[in-house]
Amino acid sequence: MTESRLQTNIKKALESEGCFVVKTDPPPKGLPDLLVVYSPGKHFWLEVKTAKGILSPPQKAFHRFIKDNHDETVYVVRSKTEALEILSLHTPERCSEVDSQAS
Repeated sequence: MTESRLQTNIKKALESEGCFVVKTDPPPKGLPDLLVVYSPGKHFWLEVKTAKGILSPPQKAFHRFIKDNHDETVYVVRSKTEALEILSLHTPERCSEVDSQAS
């Protein structure tokens, strides 16, 4: 599966969970692929990679910048299931619902 198709699948899965997802396409160098807003004022970033995909130097630099300056993590995911798992970390009250849908 291409990275672009994987991004689309992940975006649709998160939107079906009630999230607002912005696909940064084409993203400026280093900017993560998806911004996931899961509650008013609450969000996380996803960098989508294929099974063999690796982060570019600008991506690594942006991830460091976000962590160092905003205390946020950019999550690297390689599947829809991983993206839904990240959502469940941020919304523990929905864990069992997300787990049952990811199976």
